[in-house]
Amino acid sequence: MTKMTLFHIAPVILFQAPFAISQCYFLAMGISKDPIRGAQEQIVQQFFNVLGYGIYATSFYCYYVASKRFREQVFNVLSFNQQRRNRVQP
Repeated sequence: MTKMTLFHIAPVILFQAPFAISQCYFLAMGISKDPIRGAQEQIVQQFFNVLGYGIYATSFYCYYVASKRFREQVFNVLSFNQQRRNRVQP
């Protein structure tokens, strides 16, 4: 459990710190700019927005690595040859 917690804390710092810093920068820099500079900053801002979603992916991988039951459930959901159980037969 401790390894899983540490495995989850590291990505929080890795993904959320750059996102938070970029948000502070873009909130503070509301001055008028030329269109090229504005477009460049929007591209950088979108990159950091996408980077901010990495924390949700690492939660999935953390549970996937740590739990055998979770891995089995993921396999059952993703496999197309599932057997239907708990159905009432007429």
